Amino acid sequence: MRHWLHRNLNPGSRYRLDQVPVTTPPADDPADTLDAADRTAIADLLYAYAWHFDRNEPEALAELFSDDAVVDYGPEMANIVGRQNIAATVAGGLAEIFAATSHHISNVRIIPDGADRAVSTAYVYAWHRYHSGAPDGYLWGQYHCRLRRTEQGWRIAEMVLRGAGTQDFHRATMHPIARRP
Repeated sequence: MRHWLHRNLNPGSRYRLDQVPVTTPPADDPADTLDAADRTAIADLLYAYAWHFDRNEPEALAELFSDDAVVDYGPEMANIVGRQNIAATVAGGLAEIFAATSHHISNVRIIPDGADRAVSTAYVYAWHRYHSGAPDGYLWGQYHCRLRRTEQGWRIAEMVLRGAGTQDFHRATMHPIARRP
C-alpha cells in the first residue's frame, strides 16, 4: 500500500516531490531502475550538500546542482533558480546569518523516476549558530529532491526543504512535511 501526500510541485514528473510513495513501486521499465552505484552516488550527493554547507563552501555546494536547479527553502523566501544564484544566496547566508552550522542527513529514500532521473527524501537535523548572537537554532525536517544524471554525474535539479519542527530557528514558517493528522 502506498501513502500519497497532498501538494503538486512538479506536474510533469511521474512522482511529485510531495507524493513520493513510502513503498518502492515496481519498475515498469528497465530504464526506470537504479543500481547500487547510482543509489550510493545520490546519497553521497546529499551528504556532500551538508558537508559543503557546514564548511562554508558555497561554490562547491552549488556544483552539486544542475545549471537550472531550483531550491525552495520555504515560504518566507523566493525560490533560488540556477547554480550561480544558489552559490550567491548560500554565500550570503553563511556570511550574514550563520556563524556556524551542522547538518546531519539520514533516512535517505531514493526512487527512480524514469531514465537518468530520481526523486529522494532525506531527513535533516540542523544546528545553527547565528552571527547576531541569537540563541542557537535547530531544525528537524526533510529535503525533498529531484535528481538528474548529467555528464558530470548525478546532480540535484530541485530541492525543497520541509520542516517537522524548529526551536529558536530564524524563520517562523516552513513547508510542512505533510504528516497525516
